[in-house]
Amino acid sequence: MMRQTIYDVAKAMNLSPGTISKIIHQNGNVSNATRERVLTYIRDTGYVADTNARILKSKHSWTIGVVFADISLIGLEHPFFASIIQHFKNYVEKEGYEIVFIVNKLGQNELTYLQWCRNKKVDGVLIVSGDFNRVNIRELVDSDIPSISTDIAMPNLNSVFSDDEQGIRLGIDHARSLGFTKIACVTGPLTSRAFWTRLGAFESLMAKMEMPLMHPHFEEAESFGFNGGYQAATRLLDKSSELPE
Repeated sequence: MMRQTIYDVAKAMNLSPGTISKIIHQNGNVSNATRERVLTYIRDTGYVADTNARILKSKHSWTIGVVFADISLIGLEHPFFASIIQHFKNYVEKEGYEIVFIVNKLGQNELTYLQWCRNKKVDGVLIVSGDFNRVNIRELVDSDIPSISTDIAMPNLNSVFSDDEQGIRLGIDHARSLGFTKIACVTGPLTSRAFWTRLGAFESLMAKMEMPLMHPHFEEAESFGFNGGYQAATRLLDKSSELPE
């Protein structure tokens, strides 16, 4: 069976190709009755719009790159960033975009993030997480490709952050409400902006609350996952002989 074109749909519905295009791309003035009739036909026949034609007409790829620089070492099973990626995917798909993961190496082909983005002709890129000191990320952010992030702070990059200080404050308050007087911090890798910021907030808030810092007062986990946190906490407890009674 040959693939239907927009002209085949228009002929079958006795409408102009322009009207079909308006309905598919959700623009222009078309009556609700006509719109519903066409959408029902499309669903029943399995018609899929020609993406290549859309790209040529708009000069956009309708593709957004996702850079997930996995310094967490646990990939897409990450309990926080996996949720961000999923919600981002759901939203952009409603807006008519696809997402593609941007990697450093694919098979034997190794390129920078920027080179892969240009290769994929993405309209923009979401940098989910990563080491803000990496040359690959800096090169991408400084390029003409629009970039946003959920974790990295640097010039030319629009980012959305959680309130790290408030989170640390809530954690300390909860520990104090349970009667704890000796509080230490297990932090994720300090190459991450978020963990670096949270450790600073912990030290600052402890001073404001006039709670003495233990020695050592923090332990850095080697990864973001639960195992990394457990191992860091174990190392901290092993140093308990250094902690004040």
